[in-house]
Amino acid sequence: MTRVKLAVQPKYKKFQLASAAGFTVKEICPSGKCIIVGADKYIDNNFRNIDDVLINMRDILARKGFLIT
Repeated sequence: MTRVKLAVQPKYKKFQLASAAGFTVKEICPSGKCIIVGADKYIDNNFRNIDDVLINMRDILARKGFLIT
């Protein structure tokens, strides 16, 4: 398992981590709001920042070998 501390990772690495989980995340405004591209309409696809996206997909990332802290 690779331990990933979100607080010390640069933003581009966080987007690469989401991509490694199989998701395309797009930042929709300069304040950092993000959406998951291609997500179903029944989920709330409005995240404050990339960290919230990664925290919500923590179990998927754990199956890929990444431990989010």
